[in-house]
Amino acid sequence: MKLICLLSVLFLLSGLPAGELMLAEKGKSRYQIVLPDHFYDAGVRRCVNAAAKELAKAFKAGAGAEIAVVSEKNAGNCPGIYLGNTEKLRKLGIDVAGFKDFEALIFVHDGNVFIAGNDRHGKWKKGNDSYHRYLLGTVKGVVAFMEDYLHVRFLMPGEIGTEIPEISRVVVSDRLNRRITPPLRFAVGRHFTMMYDYANNNYGYGSFHIYGGHSYYDAIPVKKYAKTHPGYFSLAGGRRLTNAVYFGHCISNPEVQKLVYAEILKRLDDGADTVEVGVTDGYVPCECASCRVFGNVSDPGEKLWILHREMAEKLRKDRPGRKLMLIAYSPTRRPPQTFHEFPENVMIELADSSPESFDAWKKIKVPQGFSVYLYNWGQYNPGGLTPKTSPAFCAEQVRFFMRNQVKGIYRCGFGELFGLEGPAYYVFGKIFDDPEKSAKELLADYCRNAFREAAFPMHVFYENLYQRLDMIPHPDYRNSEAFVSRPMTLLPLLYSWDLLAAMGKNLAEAEAKAIGPKVKKRLELVRLEFNYLNNLASVIHLYNAYKISPSQALFEPLARKIEERNSMIDSLYAPDGSVRPFSGWQEIRPFGGDTRMRLKTNGRMRAILHSPFTWDIASLRANKILPGFGNKSLKIFRADGPVSGHDFSRGEWQKAPWHDLAGIQMGKIHDRTRFKILYDAGNLYIGIETDLNETREFKPYGRDGSCWNADCLELILDPWGTREKYFHLIFNPAKDSCYDAAFGMITDPLHPQFNGMDVSWNGKWTYSNVRKNGKWLAMVTVPFDALGVKAPRQGTVWTMNIGRESYTVPNKDNTPELSLWTPSLESGDFHDRNSFGEAVFQ
Repeated sequence: MKLICLLSVLFLLSGLPAGELMLAEKGKSRYQIVLPDHFYDAGVRRCVNAAAKELAKAFKAGAGAEIAVVSEKNAGNCPGIYLGNTEKLRKLGIDVAGFKDFEALIFVHDGNVFIAGNDRHGKWKKGNDSYHRYLLGTVKGVVAFMEDYLHVRFLMPGEIGTEIPEISRVVVSDRLNRRITPPLRFAVGRHFTMMYDYANNNYGYGSFHIYGGHSYYDAIPVKKYAKTHPGYFSLAGGRRLTNAVYFGHCISNPEVQKLVYAEILKRLDDGADTVEVGVTDGYVPCECASCRVFGNVSDPGEKLWILHREMAEKLRKDRPGRKLMLIAYSPTRRPPQTFHEFPENVMIELADSSPESFDAWKKIKVPQGFSVYLYNWGQYNPGGLTPKTSPAFCAEQVRFFMRNQVKGIYRCGFGELFGLEGPAYYVFGKIFDDPEKSAKELLADYCRNAFREAAFPMHVFYENLYQRLDMIPHPDYRNSEAFVSRPMTLLPLLYSWDLLAAMGKNLAEAEAKAIGPKVKKRLELVRLEFNYLNNLASVIHLYNAYKISPSQALFEPLARKIEERNSMIDSLYAPDGSVRPFSGWQEIRPFGGDTRMRLKTNGRMRAILHSPFTWDIASLRANKILPGFGNKSLKIFRADGPVSGHDFSRGEWQKAPWHDLAGIQMGKIHDRTRFKILYDAGNLYIGIETDLNETREFKPYGRDGSCWNADCLELILDPWGTREKYFHLIFNPAKDSCYDAAFGMITDPLHPQFNGMDVSWNGKWTYSNVRKNGKWLAMVTVPFDALGVKAPRQGTVWTMNIGRESYTVPNKDNTPELSLWTPSLESGDFHDRNSFGEAVFQ
């Protein structure tokens, strides 16, 4: 308020009527860009210098005017555009130290233009850090000045992504007085270039120390404490999780609490204003006696809320004015139930940013407000590496965030598809600057500037795409159980042949109209991503037709499309497996620079596509295999007496026939394997005989170790017969060397193992081994209780598979020979659920 009043006084004292200030006209300018003689540090100097050069470039490219960049001591008497904390600014009585976060001021006084912010490192360090570690209000001001007065558009990263239109003059009001106050205190995600990120409100960390959601990894490093202090880690299933992929900590342990709090103090004392606090991803609560009674509540999430609230209360006294940002994610997804108010130093980071989530939090007082951990983009969503959001969706989402006073955003995935999603990214960023603008208006602005002479067909191209996306609910946590969470259902529904044909026609028309080199390069990126999308959808449509009526006539066009897809994807990668830069546009990495395998399966987690994308076409053709045929079935007979021992020709084992394993894709194998299977009221029994020279020695991997790195047997059991959930058991020819996990059991879509393998599951199953006469004989006992199911009745159908990995035959890649009961003809993968065979209980 003092600053605004001071500027008003300055303007009144000038005594001049409002008029225009001509900065450039007819290719000429009297102005210079003036930089401070002294900066906060070398990093601020580098960033403000870079912004000044971009501003000068815009004057030259747009207005044809050469404009020099000089230091203040060399400015002379020419009028200037003064950037940053110059002496001339200070003489006007303006102290930038009063500016908060990314605030900027743009004003005119005595014929000079001033653009300034409180440029500093987010943690008050001195050095030469990356731009997203600074708070650069001056850069935000320069970007706004370029957009509003030189009509520059930062559409995509880099020079190719920046559009500078030709203009006859650059003019501002001589009473110009603007204060820019970005609503976000931090905006973090994948960063690209400084000018693009600041223009689109993805500027960086601000004064926050952010871990990406999980501070406990840094507070209690596994490498440092697992061996010496196993008691720091969660007790689950009778053991401390010191070597598990997913784990938690013993939060009732005073030493654990001290380490978490010490990490908070360390980051605050390092200069941060606010520190993020969050437990490990895939959090596994501790089951020790102390943790069970901690907080006098049973819910693991409520225990964490109680603990973190206590830390905030302590911090309020130990570091007055400093703050915590507590993440509401997975175990703490719901608001606390035992209290309704947080201390004054707490902000909440919502992983569930839906309206329903905000409504639930209205009952809780959160003095510092909210930030959100955003899942709009990223290749883990059901759509994978295809478009996921529309401009209309993004505009409404941002307005909702602003109405609810959201003060920070962490984008979990962003920028994979600048060709197809570029307008959505643009709208998401620009609505923060002006929530009154409509998505339609901004889409038109984007197309007009990005594609110039080809704007009209590209506008139609994007409208066709985004209208279709808006017909389907966004496939996020709010409808994770709906049909839109299944990629093989969602993708053909979105990308029908008629839509793709129309978009293809629009794009071809735009390419024919394109003249400018920037326009052509932008269209080249759109073409790459559209070809990927078109091929992906075509494969799915052909596969659906093939499944209705499998035949060689339908297999061949499908196979050719898959080969075309694989060839297209392979062309994007260098021999070392790294993604090639996009030709002539170094700031763009196609599909976010993701790996070849992820691109072939269209992403990860919820997005992964299996058949037919994983088919080995050459092998199928060579072996004259028509995919979709060949799933085996067997009968499981009931045992009337005890089942024991490794002599499978005696006792109850005599009732069960042998079932042979073959090469995973019906190829020849060296080590042969066969098995028998029985059941009774309490257990499933599997007897296995496989070739293995008894002279070979094996070291145990322990429980849940990397058993697959040596000879092993693998059991896949789906007691529901749906091929949606199953258990995975592995063991070696050694004691204490087994692994087990459960697939599809985690229903929380925010959990990292959602629709994936839960390796923390430990079942009470047993195995025993005997090795003799070149054979490995194994007996496995799986209690039905261990799988959480009732004993099967006659006629019950499970799906299952049994596999063998053999390292007997040496090869240069040290890859195992794979054999499987019912072959995985299409994908060559033990976990291909389409290849599971049926087991019918007798």
